[in-house]
Amino acid sequence: MENTQTKIGQEGDTMNFSYATRAMNINPDTEQIEKYDEYPTKGSPLQYTFIFLTVLILGGAIYLFVTGHWILGIVGVLATLIFTFLSYAFNSSLRREVAYKDGLLIPAIITSVSPLEILALADVSVIETSEPIYGVRKMKVNNLPNQEIVKGEKVPCAALFGAGHKGYRRMFEPRPICWGYSDKDLIAQATQAITEDKPEGNFDDEWAMLSAIEAKYVDIIKDEDLTFFDKDLNLKEI
Repeated sequence: MENTQTKIGQEGDTMNFSYATRAMNINPDTEQIEKYDEYPTKGSPLQYTFIFLTVLILGGAIYLFVTGHWILGIVGVLATLIFTFLSYAFNSSLRREVAYKDGLLIPAIITSVSPLEILALADVSVIETSEPIYGVRKMKVNNLPNQEIVKGEKVPCAALFGAGHKGYRRMFEPRPICWGYSDKDLIAQATQAITEDKPEGNFDDEWAMLSAIEAKYVDIIKDEDLTFFDKDLNLKEI
């Protein structure tokens, strides 16, 4: 039987030249994702662009081979392979599975039961040596299977991040672990892997940080937008 405890919370596989310092490292349940994941599943504009360019370049490479331009044809084939890979990388279904397996494990808590809302926290610093800046995102969700629906309930999430700018990331997508895994034990292990509970106010503990932010700032945090805080939980502009 696979020992999941030795995997959950360890470093994830490399994605886009970076890796999560704390990830699930277990393949998600595709049926669970299809049933509960609430992010749009349609292809991104970039994916469609790469597909179009792949077809265009492949046609050009074939023409170059037919007309005897072998060297340029080989270059075209190499370019086709690159754009094929990029089309695959931006496939939304693949991206969802990768998000659960290799995304950064982050904490979220239920802040409202009706409507059902969660508040998620992540360090958005690009470089570990940078001063930590925390991004908080409030989201309305439809379902949190295998989670107790009460205010304050811990909801471990896996997150993918947007590109960094001036040392910090301006966007992240939290995905509750329960959307991607049907096993309740994995949810509990992910919760445990994020951090142990410490006394309220010890802001080395992400759960305590999130509870303190929720108590003080929840009314000013807008749905879906990111709000930023420094290590002392003061509002921060970046």
